[in-house]
Amino acid sequence: MELWTYHTYPDRSPARLQVVKLYYPGWDKLSLSRFVHVSRPTVDAWRARFEAEHFAGLLDNKRGPKEPPRKVWLPRMGQGYHLQKAHPAAGAVRRWSLLAQPDSSARTVGRIRALNNLVYDDIPHGPPRGRQPPPQPHPYKAPYRHEYWCLDGRPRDVALDGVTWWSRRLLDGSARTMLAGARAPTDAPWAALMVLYTAGLRYGAPTCLGAESGGASTADAFEAVCGRLEIDHKTLVRTQGER
Repeated sequence: MELWTYHTYPDRSPARLQVVKLYYPGWDKLSLSRFVHVSRPTVDAWRARFEAEHFAGLLDNKRGPKEPPRKVWLPRMGQGYHLQKAHPAAGAVRRWSLLAQPDSSARTVGRIRALNNLVYDDIPHGPPRGRQPPPQPHPYKAPYRHEYWCLDGRPRDVALDGVTWWSRRLLDGSARTMLAGARAPTDAPWAALMVLYTAGLRYGAPTCLGAESGGASTADAFEAVCGRLEIDHKTLVRTQGER
């Protein structure tokens, strides 16, 4: 009787065929399940597979999906290529947020990055390794606290209800600590003044304030406030290496 149990067969396909041969002459599912030591739903599944696929339905099926979905394909690699060109220093999580594809994960974007690095030669792969350049002096080395402040403003990557919001940050020029920050729906002088006012209440007024050459930090209202507070306002230009 032990030879007829399902689990003693080295090849399971003949065992399933024996169950089917016993079922059609009149054996019920309860007797078959006790005889071959399998459950009644398993007997039903084998019978249904035999009726649908004949002998091919009794063969072993591979577990798992037969065709796993591929998320790394040529159009997606092209999108990742343009992102790597536009943001060479961004990591996988940053590129995943910029890609804005809910069917992909940060690990998938990381695999796309690795594949693109192998395929395309024009993607910057980071600074070349070798002898490190000597350290340069800090351009705004402060002899005392809060001598230099830096005001930075840039548009956000994602628009909300069709409006591109702006981010304003005020940093300590020497310690690179963020002193105040704000987000505004436009690049207006009141946003820059609000950030300067918030930091001034806590730390006082700096000696020198460096800001980008945008419209908010070069407006007459902003220049007037800096003049009343005796702040030396300097405009930083990107092409001159000051930002």
